[in-house]
Amino acid sequence: YIFSKAPEFSGNLFFKYFGGEVAQKIIGINYLEPKRFREITFFIRSLKDISLHPVSYEWSADGDSIVLVEPRGNTKINSIILFNNNDDLGLIFENLGLVLEEPTFRGDEDVVLEYIDLRFGNKVYFK
Repeated sequence: YIFSKAPEFSGNLFFKYFGGEVAQKIIGINYLEPKRFREITFFIRSLKDISLHPVSYEWSADGDSIVLVEPRGNTKINSIILFNNNDDLGLIFENLGLVLEEPTFRGDEDVVLEYIDLRFGNKVYFK
């Protein structure tokens, strides 16, 4: 439920949500259907369990969800994670966790990715 507009801050003091199923008047309505919002929020919080640090989420009208992650602490991954709005978030989380266990993503060097694309079932694309 959107109560009011957040104050402007530099940096990532607050987790940011973009897009959603909102009309022009956004104050006083739900960002997403409440059940789906709880699922998305749980998924985003769970990303920390696999050492990712999400800073924003976007529900796109074209059917995609986008999570921006930034490097923090020992985690050097700086990228976006793409998945379909209606995909099973448990499966998305499982696939993402498996990808991040690969040696490519666990090195000492910063991993600069344009994206990790999880929109294609058990196939994961990254650039």
